[in-house]
Amino acid sequence: MACGCFRDAVAQLGRAIFKIEEIEPAEDRAIVADQHVEGAGARILLGEQAGVPVVEVAEEIVAAIRDGARKVRAVRELESQEGGGMVGAQALQFSHRATLPGAVRQEKPIISQIVSDNSGPPAKAGHTADRVGFFTDAVFAIAMTLLVIEIPRPEAAYFSVGGGVSKSEAISRLWHFLYGQRAAFYGYFLAFYLLWIIWREHHALLDQVGELSGAMIGLHFPFLLLAAFLPYATTVMGHYADNPLADLLFGVVVGLLFACRSAIQGRADRDDVLLKHVDRAAYHADVVVTWTVTVYWTLTLALVWWAPWVQVAWALTGGVAYLTDRFLARRRGPTHPHPQ
Repeated sequence: MACGCFRDAVAQLGRAIFKIEEIEPAEDRAIVADQHVEGAGARILLGEQAGVPVVEVAEEIVAAIRDGARKVRAVRELESQEGGGMVGAQALQFSHRATLPGAVRQEKPIISQIVSDNSGPPAKAGHTADRVGFFTDAVFAIAMTLLVIEIPRPEAAYFSVGGGVSKSEAISRLWHFLYGQRAAFYGYFLAFYLLWIIWREHHALLDQVGELSGAMIGLHFPFLLLAAFLPYATTVMGHYADNPLADLLFGVVVGLLFACRSAIQGRADRDDVLLKHVDRAAYHADVVVTWTVTVYWTLTLALVWWAPWVQVAWALTGGVAYLTDRFLARRRGPTHPHPQ
């Protein structure tokens, strides 16, 4: 096969072009086509990009990188369909076709053709999973940070050494203060742990959808509203751990958070926005797990009169999710583990 020459077009301000002058027939050439190798008379045609300026090729690459998340999702879906970890004929169409000598064709750059052939229809404006995921991450990060800010801090003058206060006396004062805030520390740990579980599950959900339906977008409003409010409910419970109403406030907020997230996950399946490679049986099992956790949490609200001991039952929420997932996994056979 005769390759064309590369000409430096100085008169066109340094824009270089690749020009394929001639492609001659060749014998005993191998081509990659539909994951197999063919024999004589074949040619390797990597999309005849004749007369394409380098600047335009660079612009195509930059445009492709901007859509990174969507393209990665499309490639993953295609790889799962091909089964061999190799992008097949839909992505790189190496064709077995004759080419006339000296013929010049103007086709789309290879990168653009790969994206257009495999990315599928774009998500509706305002319904992209990535943008909603970024905003959700920001709200949860702020909420989890505010949890520790609300914990009371000791005043330096009272707990400092000096001015007639010995080290042992300062240590005793600080110890009694920290021990008195044990309910606040436990509330911080519990709320952070629950937000982590909810965020982790929500992260896994958004990785399995191509876009968000209108109902899913609408459910994100109370979902994020409750997540942002949880630090306040945690502070109230931490200061008044023995008060049943304080525990009830915390329990209701978390219970509604679980309910909103479970509803969002259920709508993804009913609204048919799941990616094609998603295992529907495993996904349905995950929905059962999330609703089981929601029901368990709701039942524990009946124990708030015995505050603060109800918080022990709340700490077991992760164990309930794990045991439910293991039980369903045995019933449906080997599958991917439930994300923790």
